[in-house]
Amino acid sequence: MANRRMIYQDLFEDDYFGMADPLLRLMWIGLITAVADDQGRMLDNSSLIKSKVFIYDREITEQMIDSWLNTLHKDNKIVRYEAGGHRLIQIVKWWDYQTPAWASSSRYEPPTGWTDRVRCHISGSKQGGRVETINWENKGGFTKDTKDNTTDGATEVLHNKLHNELPKPINDVNDDVNVNGDINVNGDGDGKTVTTVSETQNSNSEVAEVFKAYESEIGILTSFVREEVLDAIERYPRDWIIEAIKEAAKNNVRKWSYARAILESWKVNGYKTDIRSRTQNGKSKQSGSKSYLSPELQKMMDDEKEKRKKLYGGVNGK
Repeated sequence: MANRRMIYQDLFEDDYFGMADPLLRLMWIGLITAVADDQGRMLDNSSLIKSKVFIYDREITEQMIDSWLNTLHKDNKIVRYEAGGHRLIQIVKWWDYQTPAWASSSRYEPPTGWTDRVRCHISGSKQGGRVETINWENKGGFTKDTKDNTTDGATEVLHNKLHNELPKPINDVNDDVNVNGDINVNGDGDGKTVTTVSETQNSNSEVAEVFKAYESEIGILTSFVREEVLDAIERYPRDWIIEAIKEAAKNNVRKWSYARAILESWKVNGYKTDIRSRTQNGKSKQSGSKSYLSPELQKMMDDEKEKRKKLYGGVNGK
């Protein structure tokens, strides 16, 4: 499951949620961020939702949660349905707001007329292995022809056996690597493309090299930072990222946020541009010490040094 979900600020200006019970509004945010899988789907289980969204709120009952779910279902925010022996929930406009780089297949069958979007590594594959993409170039969600009928307060059992054919991704953090390149949907109508080892090995090699540089220079690659680095790989050359990581380590600010700020500075001012040696008219002048730091980066470095000085003592904060 992705560790970041999009919550747009217009949620708080939306007439529907603005007029809703504040606790219903909180539950809605919780469904998106803490309960739903990568396809916007989850078990329709009030006890489970309570344990994930209202962990510390004893006054919130399962009956209250079920009532709020009924309201969201009636108002076409979610679909409550049954499939594969499970009572399930589908967030109707999931793909209108979520834009992940990767999305695993769901363990549960979708409602009728729903299109999943999948981009993940096939079970058993490691770095350099095959990547499964299903409908990734399509919008996803309910089709226009079935949306109204399916989401209009539907209570019938909804079913789609084809969903059982989706491969299950592995959850090993080392498998979440970025694969670049255009995806061509084949002409048989299933929207399914498999990227092979030979097509991805160069990309995966670059990703592995960046990951290795990060762990060597900065530290453990957490899931949050890994996703940030993958995003950077799509935006910047590999050499830039590695050099920015080394620059962060060199300045003793071993944080991804610092390396990212260096990349953003280079994007604006040029790769490895000595920002502090520039004159006001934009022309460069000689500097006794080469530096790629903007004032913001310099402040981050100075703050880090001051922090280390307070923690460990020493004149230079080392």
